[in-house]
Amino acid sequence: SNTTNATSCTLCPSGHSTLGQRGQSICLPCNRGSATSALGSSFCHRCLPGSYSDVYGSQVCTSCPGGSYQPLSGSWNCTQCTPGSVSKPASIECKICGENTYASISDCISCNMWSSSKAGSSACTQPSWRTGALIGGLIGVILILIGTYIY
Repeated sequence: SNTTNATSCTLCPSGHSTLGQRGQSICLPCNRGSATSALGSSFCHRCLPGSYSDVYGSQVCTSCPGGSYQPLSGSWNCTQCTPGSVSKPASIECKICGENTYASISDCISCNMWSSSKAGSSACTQPSWRTGALIGGLIGVILILIGTYIY
């Protein structure tokens, strides 16, 4: 009589792999910086630039949020942009804001007509002479209007 000893295979769950070994009985969690959403995966895939995975056994990589970046694949974190620079979600680099704009997480915002900034600024500034001139001009207009009204 012929008898066959057959064993059944169990698929690795999402976030785990056999590290490329077919017939492997051990499923290992994906390392930080990698993920797999497939059942029975032989490999975990490295996170692409602009994304990360900070936990073991991850099913998906997460996009870096606006205001941060990651130029490398297989990363487990994102780096914050330096003050005065911005990035969109899933970025691989930050962009320095130009002159007369300021950084606001993922966008460079234009300064208003009464203010200015140097490239790489986090805020617009209003020069003190403009403030004085503006206030002095308004007071002058008010006095002229009052004088016109009285006479």
